[in-house]
Amino acid sequence: RSSAMAAASLDAYVEAAACPLISLVGLAHLHGALSQRARPPTEEPAPRYLSFATDTAYVEHQPPPSGTHPELVLKHGWLHKRLHVSSAVAVLWCRWDSSTSPTAVAAQLEALRRSRRRSSRVLLVLVHTPGEAAPQSTAGDERLSALRRACDLEPRTTLLVDTDATGQTISSDSAGRVERTAVEAALAHYRDEVRRARQALGLPPPSHLVSI
Repeated sequence: RSSAMAAASLDAYVEAAACPLISLVGLAHLHGALSQRARPPTEEPAPRYLSFATDTAYVEHQPPPSGTHPELVLKHGWLHKRLHVSSAVAVLWCRWDSSTSPTAVAAQLEALRRSRRRSSRVLLVLVHTPGEAAPQSTAGDERLSALRRACDLEPRTTLLVDTDATGQTISSDSAGRVERTAVEAALAHYRDEVRRARQALGLPPPSHLVSI
């Protein structure tokens, strides 16, 4: 019976619509802007979110023991891990105003990277609340550039967003921008995983990859 249930679960997983798994870390009160966002029917794929205030131990990468059941096509717990634990992307949310220490942000980002699989993606969302002291235009650009250099961040992996006046949420447009960037990064991660798996099996690279 258990094997039949496992087979049914795997069939359901294969046939289900694509749902990239994304971790949101820090400033958890803002995460609802994404997880509860109303999406147009044409906006695919719809992601699923894991929300963390700070502690991400639940989803930290644990390398599998070497040499265990090498004959298995799927390792024990693979389905649960893919559906609920192993997010393709982690999005770190940090305050960004004139008092923000770029060094502290860089330290948080590096700690998050160390806890992740090397192939997964990490994005940075810098959040400013109207009414707080914003970095001066030129100085702010310099601080942001210095942060990107220190953390080896590409511009597309760093997003600047404003909250509303209360600091409790972000606009629908900003939420959509963060989500689209995270989903694009997730799909790139999955494509890389397909290529890596095929290479490990000695298979040629696929001529094209279907978006999953």
